Amino acid sequence: MIKKIFGHSLLYSLANHVPLFANILILPFITPFLTKEDYGIFGLTYAYIGAFNAFSMLGVEALIQNSYFINKSKFKVLWSKYFGLLSIWRLIYSAIITTLMYIIFYPKLNENIYIFLLIIIIPILCFDLTKTFGIKFCQYEGKHQNVYFSSFIASVFSIATSFICIYHFKLGYLGFLIASAVASCIQFLFFFYIIHYKLRIFPDVRISILFIKKTLKISSPVILHNYSGYLLNSSDRIVLDLNRISINEIGGYNLAYSFSNYFSSFNNSMNSILTPIYFKCFALKDKIKSSLLVNSITILWFYFILISCLLICIWCKEIFGLLFRNPEFIDVYTFVPYILVGMMYRPFYVACVDKNIFFEKTKNILYISVGGGMLNILLNFLLVPYFGIQSVLYTTFVSYLYMGFSGFYIKSIKENLDFKGNPMIFIFIIISTLIISLILMDLTLHFKIIISILILFISLLIYHYRFKTMVNRLIKENLF
Repeated sequence: MIKKIFGHSLLYSLANHVPLFANILILPFITPFLTKEDYGIFGLTYAYIGAFNAFSMLGVEALIQNSYFINKSKFKVLWSKYFGLLSIWRLIYSAIITTLMYIIFYPKLNENIYIFLLIIIIPILCFDLTKTFGIKFCQYEGKHQNVYFSSFIASVFSIATSFICIYHFKLGYLGFLIASAVASCIQFLFFFYIIHYKLRIFPDVRISILFIKKTLKISSPVILHNYSGYLLNSSDRIVLDLNRISINEIGGYNLAYSFSNYFSSFNNSMNSILTPIYFKCFALKDKIKSSLLVNSITILWFYFILISCLLICIWCKEIFGLLFRNPEFIDVYTFVPYILVGMMYRPFYVACVDKNIFFEKTKNILYISVGGGMLNILLNFLLVPYFGIQSVLYTTFVSYLYMGFSGFYIKSIKENLDFKGNPMIFIFIIISTLIISLILMDLTLHFKIIISILILFISLLIYHYRFKTMVNRLIKENLF
């Protein structure tokens, strides 16, 4: 089971990042046919769409998940109703996006505005819902290979399309947009077979006002929950810019964040694998067993990312020297531990949030997600004017800790939790890991080799004598 979890997580990450490296390879061939304006229009397009993305599903994804695990015998009926509700909403949502994008981009695009709008709206209106339902079904069924296979194939088609459109047809920014639409279409066709042909799930618009009210009452807090990620990950750059921090310093911070996001992608992939397993545990009638299994999964997940983060932080100076051979980036590696170690909050955040979503207590999770986003913004505004870019590293780390552990101290959240570990122990471990990483990352090479071998050896001993029983317990339950 553990091998499957890590294996699928790795393949999710590869499916996302192998096409990225392939895209880099074609840049020398297509950049002569692109301008700064092309990159500006393409970047602005998805920046504006991204600002509204949290509203695209109305937060119904929480109910889609619940209906599968709680009412599995009736999930097709419920999914059809949710599909119908979202199909109606997509007509309104697409009209809003079309109007706003027309107003914003008409002065920039003139006669190209209509083809531009067509390319970006068709995937939103026609492809995305089937793709979303298909991905969630495969994840819940444990058929993760379908997700990363479709993602990888769609990415390959996207790269080929962008090359042909830009290099051969000289379409500029439209080439990027067409390639994105093609990728969305490929995944739509793949999941159309699963959702509409095999499962026979179609939009059911025969929904009552009562059903809509009940759905939105539960799902609307999830919209704010989803938007909090946008606040947490973007506010720091905005505050730095408002405080006139130099573009070079902001660029260095962005580079460290981008590097850390490779690990974040793997961590989020594990999240995708483990969330359905958490929900299977929550659905067990034996609550003692459920609590035991949830504790085992959460601690094992944390143990794995603890070792991974520590080793990456120790070697981040050498990794940066290998990947970014530019004197301007010589000190950027010092930012990495604050961001990377902070990401260790994830297992505890998921344990808190998933259980409350399972009970449809979606308002509760706003204390965590929105609270974390607002805390980050507040601390940035208070500290950046006095301490500059260094303060952003501290506020990011503190905000991550809040996201991970605040749920254990909020009464309406903690009363629903299955995880019974002492949060202060894990907070202490995370802070200690940051301090140790900052001390060790500048040691000489031979010391790093010795320490890394020692860390791996100790971690294997701990696994054998402490965590192997947990793994066997999870394997025995066959939850994967």
